Amino acid sequence: MFEIVEAIHKVLKTESTPVFVMVIAGLFAAGGGAAAWIVDQGYKNSAEYREEHKKVPGPLAEWQQVLVVTGLSQYPGHF
Repeated sequence: MFEIVEAIHKVLKTESTPVFVMVIAGLFAAGGGAAAWIVDQGYKNSAEYREEHKKVPGPLAEWQQVLVVTGLSQYPGHF
């Protein structure tokens, strides 16, 4: 195990303990963050999640209302 520590110090070109700790902590943080991202994406793409979070369309924007009214006004008395 000490060989790994020595190799990391050589790659970093420093004998500084704080630098070593920061680099190792950063690698663990990045690895943990990547793992959390993958797990979360899997969860959000699951059938259960999608069923519970179906997107419900909101109210029409004003420009959409204008298009609907304009289109339907061509057929007076039908609606």
